Amino acid sequence: MQQTLNRRRIVHVTAGLVAAEASGIGATPGFARSGRSGGKRGSAERENKMPDVTPPEDLMREHGVLNRVLLIYEATIRKFAANESFDASVISQAA
Repeated sequence: MQQTLNRRRIVHVTAGLVAAEASGIGATPGFARSGRSGGKRGSAERENKMPDVTPPEDLMREHGVLNRVLLIYEATIRKFAANESFDASVISQAA
C-alpha cells in the first residue's frame, strides 16, 4: 500500500512540474507560490496579477498538457517502430 502511495505521489509531482514548465510558470509548485512575499506590493504589480484559477480548471489544464505530451511520445514510438527518422530533441523538449 505504501509503495502505491509513493508512486502516486511521484506521478502527481511530475505531472505538476510538467504542467508548470509547459505553461511557462517554471518549476515552482502552486503551494509554494502563495501571495506572501514578505514585502509590500506596488500598485503596478497588483494590476498585472494573473486571475486566480480554480482547482478543477487547473486540473483540466494539467490534463491537457499531459495529453499533448503523450501524443508526442506516441508519434515518436510509431516512427521508431517503422524505422523512420525522427528528431530526438522533440522527446527531451516534451519532457
